[in-house]
Amino acid sequence: PRKPSESVKTSHKLFEQMKESEQREEKLKKQTYSNVTEQQEQRKLKMKEKQEKLQTLREKKKQDDELTSKGQELLELGNQKLKQKEFDEAKNLYNQAIGLFTQLGWYDQIAILKNEIRNIELYKREEELKLKKASYSKIKEEQDFQKRVSDVLNEKQKHQTKLQERQKAIPPEIKNKLEKVELIRAKADKEESMNNFPRVLSRYQYIQSLYNSIPKDIIDLTEEIRLIEQK
Repeated sequence: PRKPSESVKTSHKLFEQMKESEQREEKLKKQTYSNVTEQQEQRKLKMKEKQEKLQTLREKKKQDDELTSKGQELLELGNQKLKQKEFDEAKNLYNQAIGLFTQLGWYDQIAILKNEIRNIELYKREEELKLKKASYSKIKEEQDFQKRVSDVLNEKQKHQTKLQERQKAIPPEIKNKLEKVELIRAKADKEESMNNFPRVLSRYQYIQSLYNSIPKDIIDLTEEIRLIEQK
């Protein structure tokens, strides 16, 4: 049989073991609760991060869509200005579009636009050269026209002066014939406007006979006779 002291020791030892076991269980419960809580917090954090990431992506997509729409609008306006030959305005709009596409990272599109801007410079120089040539051609044409008008007026003045000089030396009877010619010519012009061609022909034949009756040594009417014959 055990001694009383040994029995007490055994009971005490058993109590200590039970107590330690309870403490371990309690510690395990706390650790388990802590782990569960931490996992829940991590899940919440991951969910929040995911939602924030999705929100960021949605905002970025919205911003990208707005930039894309604005960029396309600028390109369309630039194309219209280019067709209207407003080259500087077209370049300005293309450069604005490049700024937007840079934010989008559309570097291929940017390279195409930069090349198009270089082409616009060529178009501008070609158009300026064309306008200069057209302006020079117009000025030259105007100068040529003015020269022809001046030549005609000078020739007419010379003819008028020559005619006046000749008329001063013309005998009175010849002057009468020439005055008669002018009267008959006026009547012929009036009848021609009325389509009375037989009468017109008769009057010009009479004018021709008057011219032929004037001696060439007094006044040479060869050219006037030739014009009458053509009629």
